[in-house]
Amino acid sequence: MKITRIEIKNFRGIKEQTAEIGKLVTFIVGRNGTQKSTLLGMLSQTFTLKSTNPMSKEKPLSGGDYRSSFKEKFRLSDKFDKPGEHEWTLLFDDNSKFEIESIPRPGSKTVRFWQKGKRGSGDGYKEWPVIFLSLQRLVPLAETNSQKDDLIFSKEEESFFIENHNRIMSVVKNDSPTVSHVAGKQKNSLALDTKEYDWQQNSSGQDNLGKIIAAILSFKRLKDNYKKDYLGGILVIDEVDATMHPVAQEKLFDFLLKQASKLKLQVILTTHSLSLLKHVCGRISHFKDKQADDVKIVLMEKKDKQIIIKNEQNYSFIGDVLNLTATVPERQKIKICTEDEEAKNFFAALNKRIRLPVHYVKGTLGCDTYISIMNQNLELMLSKEILILLDGDASISKLRKERKNILKLPGGDSPERVLANVLYNLPDSSPYWQRVAPSYNKEVCFRDITYEDVTNDRKLAKDWFKKQKKYPKWLNATVTVWFEGNQEDFDEFKAQLIDYYKHVFLPEAWK
Repeated sequence: MKITRIEIKNFRGIKEQTAEIGKLVTFIVGRNGTQKSTLLGMLSQTFTLKSTNPMSKEKPLSGGDYRSSFKEKFRLSDKFDKPGEHEWTLLFDDNSKFEIESIPRPGSKTVRFWQKGKRGSGDGYKEWPVIFLSLQRLVPLAETNSQKDDLIFSKEEESFFIENHNRIMSVVKNDSPTVSHVAGKQKNSLALDTKEYDWQQNSSGQDNLGKIIAAILSFKRLKDNYKKDYLGGILVIDEVDATMHPVAQEKLFDFLLKQASKLKLQVILTTHSLSLLKHVCGRISHFKDKQADDVKIVLMEKKDKQIIIKNEQNYSFIGDVLNLTATVPERQKIKICTEDEEAKNFFAALNKRIRLPVHYVKGTLGCDTYISIMNQNLELMLSKEILILLDGDASISKLRKERKNILKLPGGDSPERVLANVLYNLPDSSPYWQRVAPSYNKEVCFRDITYEDVTNDRKLAKDWFKKQKKYPKWLNATVTVWFEGNQEDFDEFKAQLIDYYKHVFLPEAWK
């Protein structure tokens, strides 16, 4: 069972908002005062282990029970939090849902959260083990009354803790370390003892990490000891990055992602760390299709005194929101493939009038080769960000029905023949000739390679194009003449090109 979505009807400043939840890990981000911790509570409040559950007598190594405490998650007000003013729904991957509402707490002015429309004992919860690591875990061990106890670890558990602690903290070596379980009224955790220091000298970062690994080991114990009853769980961590340096934060995420998969967990976290979010967004961008829902980022913003929730995977945008900046994004470039240099040059001149951002892929292939590749569904040419531009005489009507990333250049023929035809039919008196060069004229243009040569021989046509292109102003001037006489043909090509760009890079605009 996994939460797929939370739909919030009303909870203080959050009204009619929805958030998608990752199968394995979900990050909740936003500036201070955007109710991130509240959302953590809403996602975890409804889970517990009832007394009839075989796992109910187990205690997490991180302290407490496999249920989240109301006081850890919510700070409600008698004045502003009234019964009936809170309502949300959790939706699950088995198509079930659990609706929660606020009701009066018996004998108190405060509220409690319960399954909507139910009032029976046990109706307020859904049975599932949950560990909630609040900010209270950050109180240094040395400042608590916690003491080392005699809890026994297996060699596998001790090795698991030491190996992952050292990897995340980038500890190269510590001689003969041992693991201690430290327990007290304020805090339970795991810590390292070495020849150089004991658990009381563990840093704040080590202390935080020890608590998190302890929670993971707790779920691992459930999985190992209750093979039939354990089906997964939820681990919630408020401010997961606190007290930890950037590299440790990144390694911790990688660790949690791996363990979430192994232990059938949903890990839900809050963070303000931009370096961590950059790492997470980088990992997400390389996920395969089947991993698309594994990790989600939920961004919370305050607008007009209301909280707006959106799923956002773009690091640049998230960074802008958290930093209160506004980055102007660069337009994404179309990767252009053409049959030859002549086609590339022709399109470049046309694009001066269209002005779309492009990048020309090195190397060229013939028309038949491109079509064959696309018909065979070869992955290289299936990328929608690569646009195949073929000469105007190509036959692609069939392919165009299936794909948007193949187009014909305008003109109905190869670029060199299109432009040769324009110049052959251009009057001698046209000001065009003087724009190219003072002594340039039709005789010069077709002196060495005739118009008939261009028409009948593709190699000679290319040679003619190269000869003319030696005149710096020739290409743009000639394309201008073609453009002036073929406005309708150009407009059709432009419309197809822009439609493709919107489809690929601006899908919302395209829709």
